[in-house]
Amino acid sequence: MKRVYTLEYKKNFVIDFLRAKSKEPELSVARFIKESGIELSESVGYKWVKLLSEEVRAEIKMSVNEVEGKVGSDANNLSLSNKAKIVFEVSNFTQEQLGEYCRTHGIYAADINNWKEEIQSFINKGSTHDKTIENSLRKENSRLAQKCTQLERELHKKNESLATYAAKIQVLENFDQLFRPTKED
Repeated sequence: MKRVYTLEYKKNFVIDFLRAKSKEPELSVARFIKESGIELSESVGYKWVKLLSEEVRAEIKMSVNEVEGKVGSDANNLSLSNKAKIVFEVSNFTQEQLGEYCRTHGIYAADINNWKEEIQSFINKGSTHDKTIENSLRKENSRLAQKCTQLERELHKKNESLATYAAKIQVLENFDQLFRPTKED
């Protein structure tokens, strides 16, 4: 019988995992489940973490850096999307609030300013970068279309050969029946 878990139970699992991961950044969900003795499949644990970690992290006021155990210069190793989340989160903060946020989350205000510039640079170069990607995707699409046409031709030839072979087998079976000795002979 399938066990049903409450949303509160799922959130508590994710909170416990995120807090453990903040102390040990290499911790996986599978290892967390095994070491904590929770009777739960790994796939379910990964699913809960994927679905609920952002919500839970916001509820307990835990930054991405804290979850990943990144402090100071290590915080610069975050993905661009995680940096953007932090920049967006602190966008309306006063200097005092920003300072408190940085102290509690183990990052530097200068890093946040650098991330703003990095994000702006990414957005600005996006237009030429997008065209390059678009051109490469068009070329790849064209190559794949040619390959598909070639494979369709080969498949058509093989189907014709198979039909011819099946017809020959039928003729041989009919020939065999025609000249097979009967009991009357």
